[in-house]
Amino acid sequence: MPGDLGAYWKSVARGRSFRVEAVARERRELAIARVEEAVRRQGGDILDFKMFSNLSLSLMVEMAGGGVVALVDSLGALGWQVDPGRDALAAGAAGRLEGTVQVTFPEGDGELVIPVPAVPG
Repeated sequence: MPGDLGAYWKSVARGRSFRVEAVARERRELAIARVEEAVRRQGGDILDFKMFSNLSLSLMVEMAGGGVVALVDSLGALGWQVDPGRDALAAGAAGRLEGTVQVTFPEGDGELVIPVPAVPG
């Protein structure tokens, strides 16, 4: 029986303090830059990210609880559909939190092409 399950369970539970889902109806590259800037403006840090082709991006972020509410406000100000609303997140506004920001790109077709640079050799 392993001795320290605390560290394991802590790593499994990362990013579960909050979840924000947004739909960005603009070019993917521009939307990614905007969400990154919005996180940083609220004093947040991007800890990890996962791209799901050109359909979606999931960011694991760490920020103060009040910053999460401000992040929702700033994404909503861009005209993005954001769930949950600020009222649902206001209860967890104390302390530093880790959570996820999921951005969906409805214009995506699932065929993200990343050009491979020509490397000599």
